[in-house]
Amino acid sequence: MDYKDWIIANESAFLTIYAMFLFFILIPGNIIRLPLGGSKMTVGITHAILFGLIWHFTNHFIWVLGLYSNVK
Repeated sequence: MDYKDWIIANESAFLTIYAMFLFFILIPGNIIRLPLGGSKMTVGITHAILFGLIWHFTNHFIWVLGLYSNVK
């Protein structure tokens, strides 16, 4: 495996772990259930929108974290 391929794999691993963590945290009822008293569909849509927004605004940071995690 080339060094560049290893770097890309490392960045992808950070993104995958981050996506799994974010998904687990935002499952309705694990940590919080928004909106309180909403129907099952409304709660699911709300958590999906939250996941999308958080992912959109934070995935570049995680990519860079993976990029620089192996710099010596």
